[in-house]
This record gives sequence, C-alpha cells and structure tokens, in this order.
Amino acid sequence: MRYFTNIRIIETIKLILSLLDFKINQKSKNMKIKMFVAFLFAAFLFGANTTISAAPPKKASFTVAGNCGMCKKRIEKATSGLEGVVEAVWSTETKKMVVKYNADKVSVSDIKKKIAVVGHDTDEFKASKEVYDKLPGCCLYDRM
Repeated sequence: MRYFTNIRIIETIKLILSLLDFKINQKSKNMKIKMFVAFLFAAFLFGANTTISAAPPKKASFTVAGNCGMCKKRIEKATSGLEGVVEAVWSTETKKMVVKYNADKVSVSDIKKKIAVVGHDTDEFKASKEVYDKLPGCCLYDRM
C-alpha cells in the first residue's frame, strides 16, 4: 500500500511541476526552486497522512481485575504509555478492558503484560505479589 501511495505522489509531483513550468516560465529560476521545495514539502505531508491512516486500528476486549476509580486510572494510564495503543477504557462495573490498537506496533499480550506490571491481573498475566501488595487498600481485588 505504501509503495502504491509513493508512486501516486511522485506522479502528482511530476504533473504539478510540468504545470508550474508552463505557468511560470517567465519568472525567475529562484522562484521555481522555492515552489518546487514547497510542493515537495506538501507531498511529504500528504504521504505521511495516507501512510498513517492505511491500517485501521483493531479492537480487543478482555477482563482485568480491579475495584475502583484509582484502579481505572492506573490501568488506563499503563496502556496509554504503549506505542500503538489508540484508546483504552476499563469499566469498574464489568471489569472489562476495551482497547483500540495498531497491531503493527503492539500486541494484546503486550498490553496485558503492561497492565500486570502496574499491579492488575489479566487472564494471561498475573501481577507480581510485591506490586500487588503495594496497591492502596481499596484496590486490593480478589486475585484471578
């Protein structure tokens, strides 16, 4: 997809430059160079935009142990620090975590592991006893 996008950008630049040459052939060489640089910059921005939006984020849902609003803040903060996580929401009522993520940059296992590191059990990873024991009293959930 990226290769096709780059070819399309190059063809667009060639077309624009040929039109520019036709329209401003009376202007100075310096002006042509400035316009060429401006169009290259615009093409770079266009290319970056299409590349980023090429792969839509995936969505996953899984159970995370926790009790309260402090747990919610801790769990969501842990996932927000991971590159590739677009959105992460944990429900104190259902104990479900819903994550939107870029699968090219992060896996669901990576997300669950990071949550366990901050003290909350998931179906795949358990928090260490040392980290769990340091949680505030209201956050001490029944271990999974």
